[in-house]
Amino acid sequence: MVQEHLLRVEGVVRNYSVFATIGGTEIEVDANLRNSLWRPRQVSFYLGFTIRGPVAFGIRTKTAEKGPSGRLKLGPCGRETDSSDWTTVKPEVNRLHEVHTYSLQSEGGHYECSVSALRWVCKKKVSFHYQFRSWEEHMEPACIDYMPAGPLLDITVTDGKLEEVHLPHWIDHSSKISDLFAILHVDTCGSFVEQVSEVTSSHIKLLQPTFSPRGVMIRKRLGISVKVFYDVLIYKTKKEFLTLHVYLVPPDRDVKQKVERNETSYGSIMIPKPNPDKSLQMLDHFFLTTDMDTAEIQPDKLKLRYERRNFFEVFIRNADSDFSLNLQSKQNKNNEHDTVWTCTIRKGDYQNQSTDHKDGQHFIDRHRTALIQRVSDTGPILDELMDWGLIS
Repeated sequence: MVQEHLLRVEGVVRNYSVFATIGGTEIEVDANLRNSLWRPRQVSFYLGFTIRGPVAFGIRTKTAEKGPSGRLKLGPCGRETDSSDWTTVKPEVNRLHEVHTYSLQSEGGHYECSVSALRWVCKKKVSFHYQFRSWEEHMEPACIDYMPAGPLLDITVTDGKLEEVHLPHWIDHSSKISDLFAILHVDTCGSFVEQVSEVTSSHIKLLQPTFSPRGVMIRKRLGISVKVFYDVLIYKTKKEFLTLHVYLVPPDRDVKQKVERNETSYGSIMIPKPNPDKSLQMLDHFFLTTDMDTAEIQPDKLKLRYERRNFFEVFIRNADSDFSLNLQSKQNKNNEHDTVWTCTIRKGDYQNQSTDHKDGQHFIDRHRTALIQRVSDTGPILDELMDWGLIS
């Protein structure tokens, strides 16, 4: 074979071109087979020369390497865990009747949406928009053995063509569960389950996709534990004493918006805090604790399920200082507790308008005479202050 007499070098495929890495320098070369350039990845190949210049023969994805943590940096299928190859794009957001539409456009390249983490590859300029859909409306009997593993996105291309779409998922992925992933495809005839061809640590890849609502699912199989990345939402209610609702939710914009609409309809205010770094195991029991002795927390524990709204209520009478919240998991196989998330709720986080309102009322009562002496037309002002409840 001719290749036996050629030098094998390392390189990279990027933007439908191949580059040889020689002495730390990248040199663009022609590819003997252009169909090997559709996916960005690290590669090795035989470097030859023709009249046109250097040519890459026998392009292969580099074999797996492991970092210090043991996690694969690049798998045999070109699995990527680094997002540096994707250009982040912020979408234009339009809202109509509580429905948000996210519009994006790009030139040829590899891109990632800053809102949904949706990724796409295009050769030329493309324009499209998408909306988040509710899983509850589409989990038909065909999906009874699955649970949602990513947002359900309704994508519409308005101009151009997408070569690839990478749907995000929130599963703590390992090779042992790759065959459990599937895609829910919704069209006018109903919902269908499709198999997947490639799973990465954060996405499912679709080639030459046709568009309708699609989302990543994972099969529920007895004896196989699935870990998911969940977010924590904290809302402070309007009740007289400090009452917090602490939610465990998947990083799904549709789910978060439903929680937000429900809480804000009762006047609750969100307290933003960092999310857990660790993944949570489905069906494990979780406990929320605090270092505030007078705190009451309900329920005592909850079993993490996607199908239910997972939240704790924290009640503290006469709260007047900082305190911590700690989320712990209890493994089903043993009694060991593992702290998966902690945060500090500071006094300033929960001091609300009611406190400021009382301070304002006391100020008016103390200085009522002096204020009246400085204002000539007091009638309308006093009437409005009475309407606000600042004087009686």
